[in-house]
Amino acid sequence: MLRSTITSLLRGSLLGKAVLAVTLALLPPLVSYFFSFHSSENYLRSNIQSNLAVIAESYEAQVYQFLNRCRTHAADFATDPVVRSLLTDVADGAPAPRQALNRHLVSYKLPVDRSIREIRVLTLDGKVAASTDPSRAGRTYADQPEFTAGRRELHVGEEGGNLYAAAPISSSRTGNIIGVLVNVISLQDLNNIVTGQYGRLLGALSWDKGRPATLEIYLVNRDGRMLTRFLHQPDVVANQGIRTAPVDRCLADRDEFTGIYENHQGEEVVGASMCFPALQWTLLVEADTADVLMPPLRKMRRNMLFAAVAVFGVLAGLFLLYFRTVVRPLRALTEASRRIAGGDYAVTAPIGSTDEIGTLAVAFNEMARDIKGRTELVRASEERLRKILNNTSEIIYKASLGADPLAVRSSSSASGANPSQAGTPASSWPIPASGAAWCIPMI
Repeated sequence: MLRSTITSLLRGSLLGKAVLAVTLALLPPLVSYFFSFHSSENYLRSNIQSNLAVIAESYEAQVYQFLNRCRTHAADFATDPVVRSLLTDVADGAPAPRQALNRHLVSYKLPVDRSIREIRVLTLDGKVAASTDPSRAGRTYADQPEFTAGRRELHVGEEGGNLYAAAPISSSRTGNIIGVLVNVISLQDLNNIVTGQYGRLLGALSWDKGRPATLEIYLVNRDGRMLTRFLHQPDVVANQGIRTAPVDRCLADRDEFTGIYENHQGEEVVGASMCFPALQWTLLVEADTADVLMPPLRKMRRNMLFAAVAVFGVLAGLFLLYFRTVVRPLRALTEASRRIAGGDYAVTAPIGSTDEIGTLAVAFNEMARDIKGRTELVRASEERLRKILNNTSEIIYKASLGADPLAVRSSSSASGANPSQAGTPASSWPIPASGAAWCIPMI
């Protein structure tokens, strides 16, 4: 069907061919428009995801620095000579060192890092030998991971909504493990780091410059619950369950994720995640697609639409120019030809330009004038011939009566003929007498 339509247009008028030409000229820009938009959309999505992945890696490094600082403080406190000496005395059964150890922790260790909420020193049976929180005295933590893991090695973990860093304490006399030092760390500093407010607290003026309005950076623990808060959603409380595609991938495969997915509220977001295998934490950096993806796509679509309209306008202008300078003059020439064929020799074709179409119109008008002149000559010749034929008939009749052909018109009475018969058909004339000769003069 398409082939037959194109064939009919090619065999049809110039206007149809012009429409076909404009349509074919519009096809490449339209194909290019859709291809470019699709490619640009994919590039934009990939670029945004790459940027979010870079942001996630940056915050991942800051979280690791924070955790490393927690380990360093725990290791430093556990190797403090005073702590080791006093805990050795406690292990030997001396009661006085407990109070001295408490004062030492409060005075010299707790102020080192404001993110440390509490410092505990546990004996080998898991009981609190000393603590910066007096209410912890005498409690047992033998079944808690900070004690069981801290006896073996330097360990950082999360339990009960708090972060801890535990390190074994060796005896200053024998070098054997005699206890565990545990730093209980507030998650507020970690929250300030991942939300970006840490820089603001330190005095940064542009801590949120260039940050998308819906960008959220937060941590999820191994139980799929939030460790930190949202920056732009204060109504979402900490410890809320988060089971999204990046979290599931980190917990199941310990793999990281970058792409578009639904967040905990069922909204479409674009994001990137980083996985902390040892802690089974997931760091997520995500933003609403309507905030970071749709505006540039709308702008790109608008720009391409303007370009398409401009191309269409140029082609429409060329089409109108072609119609006015080619199709319309040719139509006028066609109409003038039809009128001439109908006998109207006074018609002239309009001359609107000096190009080939205008030259054709000039030649057509010259031809029309020539035809008109020749036609007028033919008509004049026909008129003269008609008069000659009429006079010839009269002469023949007079000659048949014996009159002088040269005197026929000057003396019609000499022949006895009726002068009113001149110019009348010969069939109405009287027949000459018997024996009279017919004479046809040579003209």
